[in-house]
Amino acid sequence: MKRLRKVFSRRSDSPSPSRTPTDPYTHDPRKPPPATTPPKQPNPLKPAHILLPLYIYPEPSAWDPLYASLAAYPNTTFFIIVNPGSGPGASQYPDSNYISCITKLHEYPNAHLLGYVSTQYAKRDQATVENDVAKYSDWASYPGESGEDIHVEGIFFDEANSQFNEQTEKYMRDISSFVKKRLPAGKNHIVFNPGVICDARFFEMADEVVVCEDGYAMFGMDILRFVDAGVRDKASVIAHGFNGTGEEMVEIVRGLSIEGFAGIYITTEGEYTGWGMLWETLSKSVAKVGTGVRFIE
Repeated sequence: MKRLRKVFSRRSDSPSPSRTPTDPYTHDPRKPPPATTPPKQPNPLKPAHILLPLYIYPEPSAWDPLYASLAAYPNTTFFIIVNPGSGPGASQYPDSNYISCITKLHEYPNAHLLGYVSTQYAKRDQATVENDVAKYSDWASYPGESGEDIHVEGIFFDEANSQFNEQTEKYMRDISSFVKKRLPAGKNHIVFNPGVICDARFFEMADEVVVCEDGYAMFGMDILRFVDAGVRDKASVIAHGFNGTGEEMVEIVRGLSIEGFAGIYITTEGEYTGWGMLWETLSKSVAKVGTGVRFIE
């Protein structure tokens, strides 16, 4: 973790007093030292949210760690991606387990459900993509007899193209506009996931863009510094296969927040079908960022 500690170390534009020695030829000890401007206090950390790919099938108690975190950190926003069948699935509505567990998610005001839709790098048939979006939209009208609520509040477009050209611009703009038409205002959060740093113009079409989705072995804050500062408040990071300590995870969350990133997900799992050993650490550290309280140096 030497590389990360170097990246996350405090930086200052002011020279250290020890590096500006007194000039014996001009210094007059009888005169008071020149007035100096007090150093600026560091800005409080920007609240971050958790962008969770919840690809865990909702068997009884399978989502309990999520419910526990939602209850423990009510001021932390969780954008939760569900993926019943590489999208909404073949049926009009998900199965009874999904219906029950999603309904429970909606008991927590800080839980916001996103439906998974693949674009296959802007090559998937656009009508098929829009059909998936329409299915998720129709979940809001599920005719439950016991108060079931399975509405989604946005769409997670996976395998988004990172190259901006006439074709990809039109494709991504069209499907984004379709989401805005089908989902109500305030409940139509759009995420693009190219998984790599992409053209900044894509940020104009989405509320959030995943600029890094990779295994932890390939993860590095140095690469994220190439993300334009003007869009970092809409940029998110996902790292899987994390094999560091809890303290190192906290340091990464702190560093991402200092750099201005919005959404964070780090897991010890190789994929997204389990909670991993440090789910609680992640939840707690993101929640701490959300309070504006700075981490201990």
